[in-house]
Amino acid sequence: GKHFEHAVDVGGGYGRLSAVLTQYADKVTLAEPSQQQLDIAEEYLKDYPTVERKLMQADDLQFKDNSVDLVTVV
Repeated sequence: GKHFEHAVDVGGGYGRLSAVLTQYADKVTLAEPSQQQLDIAEEYLKDYPTVERKLMQADDLQFKDNSVDLVTVV
């Protein structure tokens, strides 16, 4: 029953769970270290405009302090 402003799917591959997170957050960021997975995500998430895809490592997440409400790690 909770709703979040910004959720991050860390290491989410092609975005399977990112799509689900759109039901719970206004904005979702897929943070994935593989460009190949992000390329697949571009097609998979084409119907989810609130999902942003970013190439980044889990140990170097670049978000402003307090800008993320929910983080999922796969």
